[in-house]
Amino acid sequence: MTWVLVDDKVRNHPKVLAAGPLAAWQWVAGLGYASEFLTDGFIPKAALRALVPNQPHKTTLRLAEVLVDVGLWERADGGYRIHDYHDYQPTAARVREKRDAAKARKDAWKERTQNANGTRSSGVPNASGTRLEQAPIPSHPIPTEDLTASYKASGVEPAPDRPPGQAEDEAQGEHLTPQEAAARVKALVAQAARAAPGPPPRAERTETSELTLGEAIARGRRMAGGGGSKADESEDDPAPTPAVMGPSGAA
Repeated sequence: MTWVLVDDKVRNHPKVLAAGPLAAWQWVAGLGYASEFLTDGFIPKAALRALVPNQPHKTTLRLAEVLVDVGLWERADGGYRIHDYHDYQPTAARVREKRDAAKARKDAWKERTQNANGTRSSGVPNASGTRLEQAPIPSHPIPTEDLTASYKASGVEPAPDRPPGQAEDEAQGEHLTPQEAAARVKALVAQAARAAPGPPPRAERTETSELTLGEAIARGRRMAGGGGSKADESEDDPAPTPAVMGPSGAA
């Protein structure tokens, strides 16, 4: 996209005032046409109809002569030329040069970005003319070398393989009916129950467990004091029943 340069004082220019609003607008439309197609200010007669599409063609031809009369346009072979076009607008060669320089800067930036990301050329050109490498698809397996030497060098043991027949059992389990699956689960539960250890043995009851609370306290005192006193013994052994004395004093 290119831009047209118009002086901000053009609204008060004597030529524009003499041309009138309709002719002035056709002059601005001519600037846009020349800038878009890089004609260096030349407007062919065949393009006049496209300058102001909603305007009758006879009016466009008449306004073109008005622009020539006021000095904004000049007659040229096959059309018209905008007066002093290059006083404000760049030449077509200059515009193409700037476009090529901008494209070169853009391509160089893309190349630096691709090199920074580690991409390489794969022979597939893109819109800017460079070549990009198609990134590998992560879901596809990537072949790797044998890791046995790496495991030995690092001292890390690889994970053990599954027991023989486990893969076949898993494959068969995928095709079991609900009844067969329930029977398989029930057999596995029974096998686990047989392999589980039994309950811990019950502790044997000792003589101490048969003692009363008072007897246990007394025995603990004797064991702590190395034998205990007579009072302790009296607490441990029941006192004898006293004899009943009769009137005569004999038992």
